[in-house]
Amino acid sequence: MRFITDMKYKIIGFTCCFAVILIAVFAPLFYKDYRKTERIHQHEQEIPQEPCTDPADGGLCTYLPIVKIDTDGVVIPGRPIKDDGNNRIYTRAADGETTIAAQMDIIGNDSKEYHHANETADVSSAIRIRMRGNSSREFDKPSYAIRLVDKKGENNPLSIMGMDAHHEWVLYGPWLDKTAIRNYMFYNLAGEMMSYAPNVRFCEVILNGEYEGLYVMTEMITGGKDGARLGLRVNAKRSTFSGYLLRLDHQHAGEEALNSFTTYTYKTPFMLQIEYPGSRNRDARLTEEIRQDFSNFEKTLYSYDYDREKHGYTSMIDVDSFVDYFIINELSSNADAGNYSTYIYKGTDNLYHMCVWDFNNACNNYFEEELPYTGFFLNNRLWFEMLIKDEDFTERIIQRYHSLRKGLLSEESLYRYIDETLDFIAPALARNDARWGSVEQQAKGLLVPVSRNLDSISAIILLLFIGFIAVFYGGFYMDSDRDNHINTFVRTENKEILIKDKDKWKPFEVRGIDMGSGIPGEWSTDYAITKETYLHWFQLIQEAGANTLRVYSVQNPSFYKAFYEYNSQHEEPLYLLQGIWVNDYIQNSRVDAYADSFAGKLLDNCLVTVDVIHGKRLIINNDADTSTGLYLHDVSKWVLGYIIGNGWEDTTVAYTDEKYPDMEPYKGTYLTASKDASAFESLLAKTGDRMLHYESTRYDEQRLISFSSGNATDPFDYPKEIAEYFRKCARIDTEHITATDKFISGQFASYSASPYDQDYFSCMEYTTWNSLSDKKIDFSDCITPDGKRNTYRAYLRLLNEHHTMPVLAVEFGAATGRGEIHENQVTSRGLGYYSEKEQGKILVDCYEDIMAAGLSGGCVYSWQDEWFKHTWNTMYAVDLSRNIYWEDAQTNDQHFGLLAFDCGEKESVCYVDGDTSEWTDKDRVIQYEDGSFISVKYDASGVYLYLHKKDFDLENDTLYVPVDTTKKTGSTRMENCTAEFERHADFVLVLNGKDNTRLLVQDRYNPIHANYEEDITGKDPYIDPPARDSAVFENISMVLRDVIGQYQDAATPLKTFESGKLYYGNGNPSASAYDSRADFICNGDDVEIRIPWQLLNFSDPSRMQIHDDYYDGNYGIESVGIKEMFIGFGGEGNTIEMGGLKLKGWENTVSYHERLKEAYQVLKTYWTGKEYE
Repeated sequence: MRFITDMKYKIIGFTCCFAVILIAVFAPLFYKDYRKTERIHQHEQEIPQEPCTDPADGGLCTYLPIVKIDTDGVVIPGRPIKDDGNNRIYTRAADGETTIAAQMDIIGNDSKEYHHANETADVSSAIRIRMRGNSSREFDKPSYAIRLVDKKGENNPLSIMGMDAHHEWVLYGPWLDKTAIRNYMFYNLAGEMMSYAPNVRFCEVILNGEYEGLYVMTEMITGGKDGARLGLRVNAKRSTFSGYLLRLDHQHAGEEALNSFTTYTYKTPFMLQIEYPGSRNRDARLTEEIRQDFSNFEKTLYSYDYDREKHGYTSMIDVDSFVDYFIINELSSNADAGNYSTYIYKGTDNLYHMCVWDFNNACNNYFEEELPYTGFFLNNRLWFEMLIKDEDFTERIIQRYHSLRKGLLSEESLYRYIDETLDFIAPALARNDARWGSVEQQAKGLLVPVSRNLDSISAIILLLFIGFIAVFYGGFYMDSDRDNHINTFVRTENKEILIKDKDKWKPFEVRGIDMGSGIPGEWSTDYAITKETYLHWFQLIQEAGANTLRVYSVQNPSFYKAFYEYNSQHEEPLYLLQGIWVNDYIQNSRVDAYADSFAGKLLDNCLVTVDVIHGKRLIINNDADTSTGLYLHDVSKWVLGYIIGNGWEDTTVAYTDEKYPDMEPYKGTYLTASKDASAFESLLAKTGDRMLHYESTRYDEQRLISFSSGNATDPFDYPKEIAEYFRKCARIDTEHITATDKFISGQFASYSASPYDQDYFSCMEYTTWNSLSDKKIDFSDCITPDGKRNTYRAYLRLLNEHHTMPVLAVEFGAATGRGEIHENQVTSRGLGYYSEKEQGKILVDCYEDIMAAGLSGGCVYSWQDEWFKHTWNTMYAVDLSRNIYWEDAQTNDQHFGLLAFDCGEKESVCYVDGDTSEWTDKDRVIQYEDGSFISVKYDASGVYLYLHKKDFDLENDTLYVPVDTTKKTGSTRMENCTAEFERHADFVLVLNGKDNTRLLVQDRYNPIHANYEEDITGKDPYIDPPARDSAVFENISMVLRDVIGQYQDAATPLKTFESGKLYYGNGNPSASAYDSRADFICNGDDVEIRIPWQLLNFSDPSRMQIHDDYYDGNYGIESVGIKEMFIGFGGEGNTIEMGGLKLKGWENTVSYHERLKEAYQVLKTYWTGKEYE
């Protein structure tokens, strides 16, 4: 490998691209080469050996083509400025045009020798020129769009620098790309893979006699005549098209958006424009024909049977083109692809093709922020979000990628391409730096944060890199084989966990908190939490009296860095229970646990996790089992142990045990399966043994190990009727996994044991509880004097008595959401609709039960609320692909945290507290003649109403608040109400006292009918549905499970819970009377109300998507976008006027702030004995 003089730029290019390349997870398919002509790679030409002689005038001398542009002193238009309304517009020429006339001369157009700027031009042409780009127009060094014209101003196609003749060109000026090779390299690589990619040539530019630096002359993607690059034509005889070219991008002023299917269904916030045929060559009819044609393609792609053989998407696209587009953009991590500058065209073969464009931000060169080196992004982008769901398409990507990695995209080939290209442009790049400043000199135009702009780096890094990868990525090590020198600071003794404090072993009670990886606006698998946030959280967690954190999988490097820093600075550390994730998809994909996709992946995750906690791992692949990145912080001295698994799928366990009934028990060095062990238990023993061997021999350490379990796989043999009702089909007994003398640390049993989980004991008589154990267990303290059963404490005691090792309840919690799943008629610790104080009391009660049952501690679920979660009885009503962008108060699974995420950067837009000072006149929707009015606000949590009515008496007056969201349904009147509504209302809020205020929904628009009617009443809701203008308005409810009722009688229908009933109270967290359940409050003439989005049938408020009509062309819930809703209020006997509220979603931008719930203070008081300050 050759090294260039300025190593800095070489390393930038090498490092960025190499890191992305390492995401490789694919395997081989050989494709036909579709290139039209042999592609020329400019850097492959030999660099002239003869030195450049200085010209008499001291001007430029180079072996690159020289482009001289003369505008006669006129400033080139296109710079961004702000108009009077603070809108971004572009400067224009004096005559109002977007371009100006100029002269362009090219010296050394096809020369491979040195030449001077004062030599005779090889190519000359008049041009029209303007600046081009979006954000790049802000940079000091601009890029230009050029059109070659003749004396008459007509197009003048010419061959430039060996590229095919054309009149449209882009003169791209690298600015953010300090290597200057991104576009050049990836256009050329794409050109080798795909039927077409823009050709490019390096050149140097002189503008009005001044040297402007290194540029890249680039073919503009075009369709029609004059040497058409895509070969598209308008068919004049038929007055129609033979192919067309579209661009997905920001919508620019004066450009016509193509309102295709994905646009009018709000599947993308970006706009499609017709690039070819141009506006001069198409009329309104042709435009509409193109729109309909492309919409038909998109409708096919987004249909449920999009992958059908004859008429599916494969009959409409060049699959190879989409596969290669996916690979080259994912390889380069080109985050703009699929959002901006995205070109798709329909070729003369009547198929759609993708065309690459703009790699300026690729290889982690995105201006505003640092992007992940790994993972995928196109799978969430337009069109590809559907394609990637097709296993055949995914397999073609895998096979194609593997094939390319053996040749064109091999590491050797890519390294060589980078090195040789940087060598080729080195002199010009040095001149470019002299003109514009190097990375160290530039004050602006740098990546954010500035630390991403590499300063200088020694070439020896390249030599060390191979060794680094072997140790940190490959897990290479020398087996020490020193089992007799194993170190541990934690071990078990009988039923206790002991920690070494100096030279003494002391009992340790686990007071733990579970921590997830989700925050608003991010999926848990994005692992987006920062080091600063973790440090802040660790402090709060320890102040609450907790001594242990539990995480479910390998977190991002920031977590371990923060954990290391925090514990290094605190005498009393936080300890860690490190979870090891099991792939949920594999568990549910009809494989037994010995399949490599399950057992192999599980073991890999175990070994990777060991390296992570010791600070010696680079994780490249991200398949959601772990985060990714470079792990350098050794936190092992604070890691109590590993919890393998996150709750085993009972069907996988049962299938494995059924398939291998006579399997020999596993015999290992550290763990052994007993003679009674099942096949699945043997697998766990083998996995744990291999993990222990790895840590013992590589790091000379051991720590505790546990195999997670839960109610569904607990070790008990229940009565037949109980097992059948709860569908309990599997058992895991970790007592069948025994330790050898070489495992000095020990095992513990871990159970996800919340009081709302499958409560077997609630369906059993107290006198039969002992039948589950071969011991005589004392359950007397599980029965109160009045005969009430504490089945939670009883179940925990049964678990503890069964085991000979310490037992931990590693997940117990209570939710504060408005929603509910089922009531626990026995312990009164159900699932949902608790205040934050009640949540705290339940947590304390559970922990007391845990300790009273003899366990070694437990972990509260969870530290923070997580918006990505969903619940079975509400998930049908929301868009699960976007629920991270809004808080769903109806979904209880989102609200288990001790830490809430409230909307608003510092405070919410409204608190339901009776103080109306946050309301202004601009919030007013409608005002009535008597002075009454209604104002409305909204945020990512819900809609807030402020009603003002003089002399209003909440307990004796009744007010009706009609809400109109959808045009398809609704009524202007309501049964048993003399008021009428100006518009067809879909909802009516009835204010009628503290205990009788509720939101009602028109029966046709009630989602519970469309989804659960048969489960509740046995009737089919799609036979004779309610009329569109039905005047029947009903309570809003959600379904609940009735555990005991359905056990006693299988025919018992699902119960319902009225979630539309509004709760009176003060919803301001700073108020002494705060109640987190508060939905409304009245203060004299003023009423404040909050309505969660889901109560108004919003499936995705971030894009203002609501439920479409359930019965008209749909079968169940489909979404439709709205831009306005109407609302008003009044009393009986009136026609209620309604005002309009404009609605605008916030897309992917979520504003929120943290808030400790009251439950945190309750738990803190219990664990520390310190009262809330």
